[in-house]
Amino acid sequence: MMSMAVAPAWGGGWITFTWILWWINVVLAVTVGVGVPYQMFAAQVHAPADMTAAWLLPTVATIVAAASGSIVAEILPPSHARFAPFRHVIASSPSY
Repeated sequence: MMSMAVAPAWGGGWITFTWILWWINVVLAVTVGVGVPYQMFAAQVHAPADMTAAWLLPTVATIVAAASGSIVAEILPPSHARFAPFRHVIASSPSY
């Protein structure tokens, strides 16, 4: 929402702030996407009968971070937006 409403209207510092928030989102999403499955298998015992669709939820954070990156890339200066597709692939890679 910030990248669609606030940053274009107020400019400069808000664009940078939005970009920083997106990077924080990416770091947290990758941490959750890797850390939760690791903890599930390293610290707990699971059987095939215990598997549910909830095991897929850690991947949602990385998918959302990758999708929101395209929205943030629209307001970035061309020098930063040039690498946006590469960052989106990196952000979504733990979900595969």
